[in-house]
Amino acid sequence: MTPGPTTNAKGDSDLDCEMDLLWQFQASVERALKAGWAEDEVANALLSLALQFKEGLLDEAMIESPPSKTLQ
Repeated sequence: MTPGPTTNAKGDSDLDCEMDLLWQFQASVERALKAGWAEDEVANALLSLALQFKEGLLDEAMIESPPSKTLQ
């Protein structure tokens, strides 16, 4: 994996990150398939992990954001 994100005015940092993670992702899928897991099981597990990661990020953002002021 390459060192963290770089400032690239012309680049897409999400795409750059995706490309950086791709070979590790493919290697993980191959290991799971060689271990005997079915393709659907691997896909479902990866999707679940990704969603849990994203939910964790959203939870952290909710905890860290200041309380909103209510208008009365």
